[in-house]
Amino acid sequence: MANFTASQLKEIAAGLEACLPEGFEGRMEGKGLIIRGWALQVLILDHEAIGAFVTH
Repeated sequence: MANFTASQLKEIAAGLEACLPEGFEGRMEGKGLIIRGWALQVLILDHEAIGAFVTH
């Protein structure tokens, strides 16, 4: 378990957003789903179509 300050979380979020290659979201259209913000992981993992789940 880790504890981060609000400032550290903002820096992590900015870094994650910046690391996506140019055009990545467009290339993923129709192939996958990119969720920005909070996702209800339990609902996602419970779906029958889910074979794998990658998170931070």
